[in-house]
Amino acid sequence: MPRTFFSLVLKSAGFTLSPALVEKRFFPVCMSIFMVMGMLLFCPPAIAALKEADKPEVDNTALFESYAQALKKIHDENGIPITALQGILSSIEPGLSDDDPETTTEVLEAKSRDFLKILEDLKNYGGKDPEVLKIHEEAKQALTEGRLSDAESLFIKSRNKNTQLAGDNKDQAKAYRLLAAEDSASAAAVALLQVTYSSYRNAIDYYSEASAIAEKNSPEHARGYRMAQARILDVLATDFWDAGALDELAKLYPAIIKNIDADKDPELWGELNNSFGVILRDLADQRGDRQYLLDAVEAHRKALKVYSRDKNAGEWAQTNVLLA
Repeated sequence: MPRTFFSLVLKSAGFTLSPALVEKRFFPVCMSIFMVMGMLLFCPPAIAALKEADKPEVDNTALFESYAQALKKIHDENGIPITALQGILSSIEPGLSDDDPETTTEVLEAKSRDFLKILEDLKNYGGKDPEVLKIHEEAKQALTEGRLSDAESLFIKSRNKNTQLAGDNKDQAKAYRLLAAEDSASAAAVALLQVTYSSYRNAIDYYSEASAIAEKNSPEHARGYRMAQARILDVLATDFWDAGALDELAKLYPAIIKNIDADKDPELWGELNNSFGVILRDLADQRGDRQYLLDAVEAHRKALKVYSRDKNAGEWAQTNVLLA
């Protein structure tokens, strides 16, 4: 039947082939083509493999030579293998190494510190579980090749596995979680050094992760991480004109305020409610939504509950101005 179909198609197109030729030559060729097309259509991994195979191999010899002195300096100071440093250098944004060698060197040095941090973390988060040990080996291999993102992801995976294994020991599990939160906060601090929109966004994600991890074990740490997250979002809203950052701040502030006791820390509670009110006023101006304005008034009135004209004259006056 398929062979008859091919004969009819060819005939309709103006070609005349003998049945024997269709049987022996044309039909097998067409079937092979259709099979390959079907495999590519329904098998994304095959497409990805072909694309990867088509990628030209990049020769970084000239790049490594131009930064040989910087690579040697970092190697001599920190003991990081040259091959790992070359891998890190290759991962830096294309074009930057040509346009701005000074910045590239600074980024390379910052990433080298990340390398050492991940290596130290891998030493500190040991364990005897075979799966954890296997993940550690994969992370170390990624480090030797300069693939810091992969190494960090693998480290987090091993850390989470260790936390699961420590689940029966509450004290040990708590210690692991707090260390994990500190690691995420440290990663956020490193990201902030780059002073770019994307690095700020990465820092926000890290602080968010840190606060989520610390929430059950140390509410004070969680609050600190959220406040750091709020400060970066404020920078995005004011310096980078990120309209979405205001929405994120409006959702974040209630989570910060709820963990503060107005009786124990009235000044902080009042300050945060006033800041929350300012954010809501900005959203009211931006969206033209009166509800935001009403919520802002409520936040400022909460602040006034802990401020008095005698004890907090400045804050009391400022809050009344915001309510005017």
